Amino acid sequence: MKSTRTIVFIWLAWAIIMIAFQALVTARLVPQYPDRALEWTTRFTGEGYQQGHVYLLEPFMNDQVAWDSEYYLSIALGGYDDPRSPHLTPQGVITTPEGIQSAGVDASSAISSNYAFFPFYPLVIRILTFPLRVLGLTPIAL
Repeated sequence: MKSTRTIVFIWLAWAIIMIAFQALVTARLVPQYPDRALEWTTRFTGEGYQQGHVYLLEPFMNDQVAWDSEYYLSIALGGYDDPRSPHLTPQGVITTPEGIQSAGVDASSAISSNYAFFPFYPLVIRILTFPLRVLGLTPIAL
């Protein structure tokens, strides 16, 4: 039992250090968006890049969520077949459920992109939601 407590405290200390470090760095160095380091990063870091992504709109810890966070949160909260997660159409386009409807594609032929991710991390998220709800956090904020 003592070793479990030690591991939990080490993990908690590491999480606090990482969040504090990120807060310190972003207070001292203001990132310039959009990021033009690579061709695809401009699209994912431009103004309003989180719009339309239901799992990335929670303001709590918003600096920590991007790219794969949407999929992991979707799996943790809605499972692998979450209807709100991005889907892959038969034409090979990853889009939101609203995009599938507006393109006129049959929703039953689209496959959830969540199947590309392993289940351990979403399982940990789901387990941690129970005690943190006591603090009044929404499931997405966890």
